[in-house]
Amino acid sequence: MPAPADAILKVQDVASPQPNVDDAPDRIASENLLPASATAWMSVPDIEALAAQYGESNIGRLAKNPDMAPFIESLTKQFRQWANEKNVRLGLTIDDIEELNAGEICVAGILPPAGDEDAEQLGRRSHGIVILVDVEDSIEEAKELLGKVDKKMAKAGAKKVEILPIKDVEVTKWAWEHVDKNNVTRGHTTLQTVVDGWLIASDNEMIFRDVIRRVKNTDAIAGLDRLSTQPHFARIVEETRIEDCDAHFRWFVDPFGYLKLAKAIAAEDKPFKQRQDNAGEILERQGFDAIKGVGGTVSFTNGQRNIVHRSFAHIPPREDEAQRRARGILDFRNQWNHELVPEPWVVESASSYFTFTWDVQATFNNIGEVYDAFFNPKSPGDWDEVVADFKLELKVDMPELVSKFDNRFSFMSATEPPIGVESERVIFGVRVKEDLEGVFQMVERMIGDDGVVEQIGGRDVIVINTEPDSDPDDLEEDPVLGNSANEGGKKTKFNLFAKRYFMAVPHPNGKPGGYILLCNNIDYLTKVLNQTKGAAESQLTKSKDYIRVNKFLDTLVDKKKVAFRQFGRVDKILETNYEMLRQGKMAQSQTVLARLLNHMLREGEDDEEREQKIDGKNMPANYAKAVAPYLGPSGWATETYSDGWRISGVVLKKNRVGEVVRKQGE
Repeated sequence: MPAPADAILKVQDVASPQPNVDDAPDRIASENLLPASATAWMSVPDIEALAAQYGESNIGRLAKNPDMAPFIESLTKQFRQWANEKNVRLGLTIDDIEELNAGEICVAGILPPAGDEDAEQLGRRSHGIVILVDVEDSIEEAKELLGKVDKKMAKAGAKKVEILPIKDVEVTKWAWEHVDKNNVTRGHTTLQTVVDGWLIASDNEMIFRDVIRRVKNTDAIAGLDRLSTQPHFARIVEETRIEDCDAHFRWFVDPFGYLKLAKAIAAEDKPFKQRQDNAGEILERQGFDAIKGVGGTVSFTNGQRNIVHRSFAHIPPREDEAQRRARGILDFRNQWNHELVPEPWVVESASSYFTFTWDVQATFNNIGEVYDAFFNPKSPGDWDEVVADFKLELKVDMPELVSKFDNRFSFMSATEPPIGVESERVIFGVRVKEDLEGVFQMVERMIGDDGVVEQIGGRDVIVINTEPDSDPDDLEEDPVLGNSANEGGKKTKFNLFAKRYFMAVPHPNGKPGGYILLCNNIDYLTKVLNQTKGAAESQLTKSKDYIRVNKFLDTLVDKKKVAFRQFGRVDKILETNYEMLRQGKMAQSQTVLARLLNHMLREGEDDEEREQKIDGKNMPANYAKAVAPYLGPSGWATETYSDGWRISGVVLKKNRVGEVVRKQGE
């Protein structure tokens, strides 16, 4: 590229948290052309390398399988249509970019710092999206492409706006309008150019001008604020480096900055300014803004490690009271040296297993002000009243209850044949270190009239029926998922399961304490407990695929720092959702994923079935033969550091080419 050699930064130099502009590598990286105020950034460093490695991976091979071709073609078409609709702000589509012989492709969301007066002078929005495409090897094609884009914009009714060159660079500016769902006409701006080997497009003139200035003055890059030298970004780059793996996809998000960006974009479609109770703002005030950045890398390989990924959440230490409180709630360090192997009740046939440690006592000690901020911000101390009411009315001493937990939580899922809308089985376990029966009785009193106690398999079971899941208009808002509203105005609260079952299970071999288990199917839980009765350890630990995954995973982590550990058989995890999608029954399915989608995408009346968005009729009927052989075992683990959490994971190939659905112990 036409830029001084001593100012160019290598796009794949992810080893250095703050790249040295004097190293004179061969290509510039997008993170050095973007301001530090970028709140979201996604980059494919080399689109050809990604395509080649992805094609050699099992996922890529699955996509090329003739049996899958009709569905992949249909899904790709739907995705392209969705992505192209989103990218209309930039005047470019995926199809447009595919015509180019591109190097790096980057998309970023930028929210200029508060108080930036230039932001409002150049347009209604102070935020925007920008795309950069490395077209050094196809500059003429890129210019021809912009000519085609001009014709499409004009045909769509956009008007070209006269604009002087920016830094001697000829640019194109379009003004266009659309009528939103509220029947309000919205005005938009789109700007595009090709400069010094980069195709640049943005929906914000201030951002567009800034990026051009950076591209044209690479000799001054070292003196500018850059995403690459932003401390949180740099720390993430340092921690997500993986030896012997090229990064085929890279990403970064400033969580609370991104929430502000997303809120600003969403506000554009509001007919008038509305007051919003923003959960993000509440969490920010409560110290959770300590999470300054999250990002990572994904690599595809054609070896046994099919996919390798690593992410890091940067939480630099801070001494104020709000962060102390947030850190107390989010304390996942394994301070009790729990051995993070599957619990004895986890069966060998499990589809997935997940376990983590969490300081429940610290969480309880710090949750009060956060609770008040969400549910009763005008009445501080409301949490204390809740705790007092539990003790007075329900005879549940919350501090005493919390003290009995062993700070270890585990989750298991499985698929029960025949595959149908209720095939997914889920068990969640909380370890109790003492007085198991007393804890179970307190749980029973807390649930109260919402549940009934039944004798099942010789054990007391608390049964909660959450259907129908439509509540009155005064339904208390869920602070995380919210309450969806259908066309009739009724509010619908999210419930993870149609039914919930609670059971107390003693430790094997007469050890003190035991587990409080929550499941979505009591027959399955009873079967599991009968299978594992008297077992001191889970049979899953002897499975070859479990051992194999952990062997690879242990090369990526410091086991002394691990607080989360997961193992999964991808073929089994996806099987039920695959079949429901293929049969057009995803809206009826009771899997966790399906219930989440049904809640978030609900549009009609409560008793009206949601329309499935993806057409699965072209999916192969024989999952075991056409799909499962390409989906190997996987795992990930989270390490805790003084300034954050690091997640490393792998997806492995199956041991034998052509292997059908995993057999027991494979």
